[in-house]
Amino acid sequence: MTTTQRAVLIRAYGGAGAAEVAEIACPTAAHGQVLVRVRAAGVNGIDWKVREGLVQKAFPLQLPAVLGIELAGVVEAVGPGASRFRVGERVMGPLGRLGAYADFVTVDEGNLVSTPQNLEDVHAAGIPVAAVAAWQVTTRPARARAHPAST
Repeated sequence: MTTTQRAVLIRAYGGAGAAEVAEIACPTAAHGQVLVRVRAAGVNGIDWKVREGLVQKAFPLQLPAVLGIELAGVVEAVGPGASRFRVGERVMGPLGRLGAYADFVTVDEGNLVSTPQNLEDVHAAGIPVAAVAAWQVTTRPARARAHPAST
């Protein structure tokens, strides 16, 4: 296994030019984590908002920071105490933090599910955040008020 990897990161907040492909250290799975070889990563509105620094108060970052919050890939290694997945298994899920725009990422095994066999990684990577948003909207009490134009 290599000790470095490619990642899309920001060293400072800014426009599209602030994101760069760089070589960084490859992570190691800690307790309860798996190391995933990323095959696809979702692209979300939060990615550009983080990059531009528009959500610094809600999501304070230590820069440089690797972007991306959801992924699909293959388990490359299993950390101590992790038992839900095996090396070579296809998985998908939200990270619960930034870091999906990299060749490899560590993920708490509880954030992942097995990718259905007939679902391509590029499609699987776009599901986790949208699915959580849909679940929250349909299971939490309504907080939205009627829009003035609709009354």
